[in-house]
Amino acid sequence: MIQPLKTLHDSFGTAATGIVALNHTLQKAPIFEDFFKFTPRDSAFVDSQVGEVNTLTQQLFKYRATLLRNLNSHQSTICKLPPEILSEIFQFLCNLDSSEFMVPTEVGGICSHWRQVAWSTPHLWTDLFIERGFWKSSHREELLDLYFTNMGELLLDLIIDPPPKGSGSILKGIVFKDVFERLFVKHAQKLRSLKFGFEASLRPWLPRIEEVTQSGGELRNLEELELVNGFHTDPDLTALIMLLPEKPHTTFDNVPNLKKLVLRDISFSVSFPWAQLTELTLSGIDSGMALGIVLQCQDLVSLKLEYLSRSYLEIILPSEPLIFQHLQTMEYRSSSLSSLWERAFVKCLSFTDSLKSFTFLTEDGTPDLQFLRSLPTSITDFWLDCTGGGDNIQGLEFVLARFVSLRCLLLRLEDPMDRKVVELLSFSKERRFLPCLRSLSLVVHGKDYHQKDMDDMLNMVQSRLEKRDQDVPLDEVTFSFPNGEEYRTLAANFKAQLDKITRKDTDVYVEGQLLKQSHP
Repeated sequence: MIQPLKTLHDSFGTAATGIVALNHTLQKAPIFEDFFKFTPRDSAFVDSQVGEVNTLTQQLFKYRATLLRNLNSHQSTICKLPPEILSEIFQFLCNLDSSEFMVPTEVGGICSHWRQVAWSTPHLWTDLFIERGFWKSSHREELLDLYFTNMGELLLDLIIDPPPKGSGSILKGIVFKDVFERLFVKHAQKLRSLKFGFEASLRPWLPRIEEVTQSGGELRNLEELELVNGFHTDPDLTALIMLLPEKPHTTFDNVPNLKKLVLRDISFSVSFPWAQLTELTLSGIDSGMALGIVLQCQDLVSLKLEYLSRSYLEIILPSEPLIFQHLQTMEYRSSSLSSLWERAFVKCLSFTDSLKSFTFLTEDGTPDLQFLRSLPTSITDFWLDCTGGGDNIQGLEFVLARFVSLRCLLLRLEDPMDRKVVELLSFSKERRFLPCLRSLSLVVHGKDYHQKDMDDMLNMVQSRLEKRDQDVPLDEVTFSFPNGEEYRTLAANFKAQLDKITRKDTDVYVEGQLLKQSHP
């Protein structure tokens, strides 16, 4: 964080902490109402309540003094800033990509001046995260109205997490009807993006949202939609549900601006205007349903497929390959490649030179050579699983020889001692694979490697750091090792040598944790 802004944020955080503590204390305020409900024969209980009231009163005075001290000292400078500058700072604080981010109601709770600036800054009110605390609040309607009023003509990015189990009352077959009405009836046209995580309680919202899209296009400004099924459904049960003649189905028709769609763990059939989509992510859904969807989305720019489940659906593959003219990013991540998708990749999915990034990570290793041959050589970013050796090493060699324009390569390796891999990646006069490579990432899953293996990888990196003729030297190196204290020590020594060779702080991970810089 920029230092002046960090100073302001620290000062702001001090005052905001006081506000949160004050609100926490005030939540106990109903005790004052209960105080007068007892008869004289409850004198012993009243005496205990008097003690608690005195304690709360002292806490309120303490928090009041703290807030006044903060406002008169820490914020004296920031309050003198022009409103437009203060507004920029507030936007920065509310958009921090960390646990330190603030919401506009917290900003406005510091003082009347900050409240006036925050309430008149529409951009502060364009992100709303509805989580557990929101569902428990008795001021849900007022908070939603405040957001929609203060954002003015701007659109809202909305995230909905499921409410706690057993919360909310059911009105006309729908739980939290007050929230639904404001979001999807009164202000549906204000939604730009929606991430909807639902469990059993919010599942009835989907057909109601479907009715909204069919009744007049109130979701006409919706550009991005993510549906996340929050309750577990057995994959085999999902596959059988897909075979039912009257299977559950949800249709979203009138969403003319929808371009990005994410479906996660959806166990029912869905329908969208597929042809207009440009970004599609399918995760944990029936693999047959996924293929049927993809075959209707030829204008995609980005396609991501993650851990598709088994399918019993009969999918008729097209007789001629479908050409994805605009596809730039393609990802397939799964424990294995199903026979259905293997046939689809080889026979009916065709890509053009628009494809720049390709990811194929499965426990089966590299894809079939026939499929690799069908990929355009325009690919610049390649992520590949080379675990298992044998055919996978052959597939890697084919990739390195064919895709000469690669700038970024990520390999997942089971055995880092496989000298063939290190040999293929090393740069020499005899072997000039990947002359344009700028970024190399190796994810190691093996457990039997020693310093000699580390030295071989260091020599490989060194060979790519030296620029020869018109070749581009390696600029970014990332290594990831498995867990274990012996691996951590070896990885730390490896990082120290790697930093020395590259003359920068390289990224070395042990079980997902980034090792600290090896030198000051």
